[in-house]
Amino acid sequence: MNNSTNLRRLIVLPLLCFLLFSGTMSAYGQQERVSLELNNVSMTQFFKEIEQRTAYKFFYKDSHVEDAPMVSVSAKNTPLRDVLNNVFSQTSLTYEVSGNQIVITGKEAKTQQQEIIVSGLVTDPAGLPLPGVAVMIPGTTRGVDTDLDGKFQIVIQPGETAVLDFKMIGMEDYTLRLGDRAYYEIVMQESQLQLSEVVVTGIVDKKAESFTGSVSTVTSEELIRAGNQNVFESLKNIDPSIYIMDNLTQGSNPNALPGMEIRGTSSFPVDENEIGVELKGNYGNIPNMPLFILDGFETTVERVMDMDMNRVESVTILKDASAKALYGSKAANGVVVIETKKLKGNQQRVTYTGSMDIEMPDLTSYNLANAREKLEVERLEGVYTATNNVEEQLKLNKLYNDRKKLIEEGLDTYWLSKPLRVGVGSKHNLNIELGDSRSLKGVADFTYNKINGVMKDSYRRNISGTVNLSYRYKNVVFRNIMTAVSNMSEDSPWGSFGDYARMNPYWRSNDPETGLLERWAETSSFTPNPMYDATIGTLYKSTYLDFTNNFYVEYRPTTHIKVDWTYGISLPNAVVQMSFYRPIIPLFLPIPI
Repeated sequence: MNNSTNLRRLIVLPLLCFLLFSGTMSAYGQQERVSLELNNVSMTQFFKEIEQRTAYKFFYKDSHVEDAPMVSVSAKNTPLRDVLNNVFSQTSLTYEVSGNQIVITGKEAKTQQQEIIVSGLVTDPAGLPLPGVAVMIPGTTRGVDTDLDGKFQIVIQPGETAVLDFKMIGMEDYTLRLGDRAYYEIVMQESQLQLSEVVVTGIVDKKAESFTGSVSTVTSEELIRAGNQNVFESLKNIDPSIYIMDNLTQGSNPNALPGMEIRGTSSFPVDENEIGVELKGNYGNIPNMPLFILDGFETTVERVMDMDMNRVESVTILKDASAKALYGSKAANGVVVIETKKLKGNQQRVTYTGSMDIEMPDLTSYNLANAREKLEVERLEGVYTATNNVEEQLKLNKLYNDRKKLIEEGLDTYWLSKPLRVGVGSKHNLNIELGDSRSLKGVADFTYNKINGVMKDSYRRNISGTVNLSYRYKNVVFRNIMTAVSNMSEDSPWGSFGDYARMNPYWRSNDPETGLLERWAETSSFTPNPMYDATIGTLYKSTYLDFTNNFYVEYRPTTHIKVDWTYGISLPNAVVQMSFYRPIIPLFLPIPI
């Protein structure tokens, strides 16, 4: 009997203590005081501030708080419950405390006593009525469509949310929160499809789910994050399937055009001693290079490298046979389709972007012998030893002694550093947008970009300007893009870096008395000084002026049919392209006219 009583005590007493302790902690928590100063913040921000200052955690549905109004709190050593009551009185939400959890729920909506009739007109940014727009009541299956004049009328039943959703293919979704009015005028904006939803081929934009080819798309944001030098430098850091070869011979020469491979190397070699160079001369390009399409027109590698990256909207890489089906045999190595940014919105704004680029030489991998070490290695290898020729041996002995004497005097020339510098370049972009809410939009873009290479006096400078105009008249859109690029490039007059790597450290670059450059690095052997070429007016300079004007006409006789006509002029060539296609439903394929 005593054992049974003791056992009950061992079980019941700890349980009573736990319940008493929990009740005490709950009561204590409700009396917890906080100090808080918040002005016009969201409910989620308010929850975070309370959780940081107390042991409480909030539990809620996003749908309950996403539409809650901004709240303000001013509390100093105030009980938590008073703070909560004050905040929730500003909203249509309520709460319940359970232990250290605060559960948020919505207050029961007041039942409306009568139905509401809402009517209105739906138009596009040009003021034209939009027929066939779906007007839905969220959370229900009830809705109506706008008529041929873009008008609608819908009945809101008691208890239904005072919100209407407007949806139409090709237009951005629009949500209307009803107020005291019964009539509304809605303006829907044209939809800007996400790049993940469509594939831009340069001829027709197709739904991603209906495109069967191998394709990779890079957005403008991804390009900028990967680098701001040029499109090629960014692409090779993003897509591993794109191979952009490092030109080890050219090094960091800013004027060296990159080599690019998408589908691997073809059977055409590109070695200097083989047929690839002949093919390059005949076709004006490297045989393994893909085809580049800029805004629907073929362009060159140099033009892509020099274009302003701020103008790029997307880069689409077509990798398989689908590219050849669209562009023919030129696309055998793949296609790189570049689309520039189109006019968006109706705001007037001016944007400036500036950046600085630094090119620094890295010579840490060159572990070369100094003057004393190099001379000793040559002696051990028998450079200064003649076999059975006394006269020749005397000459070699004198050459060795002369070089050793210079070394003893402190001569140790580090030739690798002579033609190098830290290249500091800059890039400036000015963008001016002018928009009209009805029909006319325009944007002007001006860019100055100068890249200084690590070889002294090498640089590449681009000055470009673009004017993009768009005009809408009923179902017809006219668009014109005019671009001018002025390029000036200059290679270093200091010669090839390989020449400096072959120079011996016991040779002089400058006269020790006057400090002037020596014509000969070593007079006795008549070894020329590669630095001397930079003083005699050596010049490796080139310039070009590129002008392009692309004109587009787009006609939509119905919502699902679009007719495009394009005309492009690029000095000194002109290109005309016409096409008829229906890009919205992927069942139809492009039909050239």
